[in-house]
Amino acid sequence: MIIDPLACIFAQGGQLEGKTWCAQHETWVECQASHWGEPPMCAWDEPDNSPEACERRRAYILASE
Repeated sequence: MIIDPLACIFAQGGQLEGKTWCAQHETWVECQASHWGEPPMCAWDEPDNSPEACERRRAYILASE
């Protein structure tokens, strides 16, 4: 099951330096932040590391330099 980090019931306590408190795992996570041009995702979901996704992220990083 994919969790929408922007609507997750476990995302509590507000923000601290860009991090969100995850009440389910009792730790700070970056689930509500976008990384390398990808949409926000649950910190506990496996990232898409397909060749296409890696190339897309690489292109994003090179374009932002």
